[in-house]
Amino acid sequence: MNVALSVAWLPSLGARGLLLANAVSQTLQTIAYVAVAWRALGGFPLPTVVISLLKVGACSSVMAFAWPRFQVTRTPPEPSTLARVTNLGEHLLFGAFVFIALARLVDSEELQLATDLLLRRRPRDLVPLP
Repeated sequence: MNVALSVAWLPSLGARGLLLANAVSQTLQTIAYVAVAWRALGGFPLPTVVISLLKVGACSSVMAFAWPRFQVTRTPPEPSTLARVTNLGEHLLFGAFVFIALARLVDSEELQLATDLLLRRRPRDLVPLP
């Protein structure tokens, strides 16, 4: 799908066509994975999934809103590679901090699961597969 869309959209959209092709193919792939998981697990508790999506979406939206404001407060980096990489790292750390702080604020179960997995602890409420 990605290759076909890239070939189709590259002449008219240029690099944006490649990005759009990637986004469309990744979205369709995610839908397919969810369908397979839905069937394999016998469904999901939809209210829980919707609440999780809303929490992550809200945290992501606030982070996306905060990033440009952080950029305005920064001086442009020098043209050296090290300065540009450092600037990118600062922006990534800022975004991660905002997202994680908000995810903790809204009590995101996914954040707790990720923390447990990163610290190699057994997740508290992980349901074992049959």
